[in-house]
Amino acid sequence: MRTLNLHRDPVPLGVATTGEPVSIPLAGGHILVGGATGAGKSVVLQNLLVGICCDPTAELMVADAKDELAGLLAPVATMVAADLDDALGVLAHAAGVMASRRGQPGPHRPLVVVIDELAAFTSLDGIARAERVLRERFRGLLGDLAARGRSASVYVIAATQKPSVDVVPGGFRDNCVIRVALYCATRDASDTILGAGSAVAGIDAARLPADQPGSFIVRGIGPRPISGRAYHLDSFELAGFVAHGATLRRSHRRGPNRLALPAASR
Repeated sequence: MRTLNLHRDPVPLGVATTGEPVSIPLAGGHILVGGATGAGKSVVLQNLLVGICCDPTAELMVADAKDELAGLLAPVATMVAADLDDALGVLAHAAGVMASRRGQPGPHRPLVVVIDELAAFTSLDGIARAERVLRERFRGLLGDLAARGRSASVYVIAATQKPSVDVVPGGFRDNCVIRVALYCATRDASDTILGAGSAVAGIDAARLPADQPGSFIVRGIGPRPISGRAYHLDSFELAGFVAHGATLRRSHRRGPNRLALPAASR
């Protein structure tokens, strides 16, 4: 298994339709992942999480409304949230780290916030007033992290199976450099992930094969969108990478906020 340096090493995602490998630079900017139910959102997230696990300097925090990642990622994550209150705590902690690094020279330890089932924390449709206040606060913190986090090595990866303007706040979406669209049921859903007007220009995730989970279109990692399919990891492989990440973190000596970056190795 590799040891990665997220400041330098892109994370393998899958294979392009041309046969070339596709990798995503996590330090290249925030990442938005979206597609219809069953399109392979979890497959994409798993590949990104493997990369985060393999950097012993990276801090991982997770907000997952389905609570499917908590037990698996506990050995490598510093915070795992399943409900809105705890998810607000995750974003508040990340905002505090971002503020503490203001004006300090980098590179800093990567802090990666992974949010799965974004709709459970951001959708304002048909909810009670008290819940709406909390979700609006979440949306505000998310937008602030997206706008200012990158310079402090704070990165957000957010995923949704309900790609709509209600679920994906514009302040966050507009600051996501990298977009990964899986099969979408409509052009509007595809444009929510890939950008307004993309479908009209022929970059349309509604054209992806619905029966091939993990099929994707990626924007933001090259001059043109890239189509391909994500690597599949079974539960044993993923658990192995998490265990590897936990071992790396135990053996890595935590230094000051400024990093002396390790060389990648196999």
